[in-house]
Amino acid sequence: MNYIIHLNAFLERAAKEQWVVAYHYSLYMALFRIWNKTGFRKTFQIRKTDAMKAARISSKTTYYRCLKELEAAKLLIFYSSSSRFTPAEIEMIPLVNMQDYGTVHVPAGGPQKEENGTPTVPGEGPFLKQENTKYTNSVSKGPGLDDVLKLFLVHEYDTGLGLRFWYQFEATGWKIGNTPIANWQALAHKWMLNTTQPKQKTDNNNDQDYDQSF
Repeated sequence: MNYIIHLNAFLERAAKEQWVVAYHYSLYMALFRIWNKTGFRKTFQIRKTDAMKAARISSKTTYYRCLKELEAAKLLIFYSSSSRFTPAEIEMIPLVNMQDYGTVHVPAGGPQKEENGTPTVPGEGPFLKQENTKYTNSVSKGPGLDDVLKLFLVHEYDTGLGLRFWYQFEATGWKIGNTPIANWQALAHKWMLNTTQPKQKTDNNNDQDYDQSF
């Protein structure tokens, strides 16, 4: 399974469907990430609470509605649990005939770099069977949603946050103030650090000794 080709096929199909909203993207990407971690098994188990948390969906109604709509679109098959103690199962439907793309080879030696300094996808971890994907650093009209989601998948970031990142800066025209964003990848990494790091509690202790008289 080449996850880049499959992911591109999903994003291209979703872009043509008017019923697809952010929740569908978020849920599908969350399920896709779980699928990848299982080694692309035919079926894999999911727990509702974990899937909803990964997809940033707080409503059970929205969760099940999105699942049914993705299933109706023949993007996946949902096998409901027979009891509340047994996890449900998902079967992700392949969206392309992988034989049309031949054998994919990943160069040895870890991450590669082009002469212009554009990094390629690291050939390690669960993504060994993939094509090297180049990300463009300079931003004119901004990266596409698929480019952002690929970056978040490759670095195993929460894809729900990837959606939030893209919509946030798409709304600003990929500018910070009046300055165009020159390197959206670096911004994404910094944005994730700021988003995921725990907030420090404010120390209101001013070292005042209240036993002393004023």
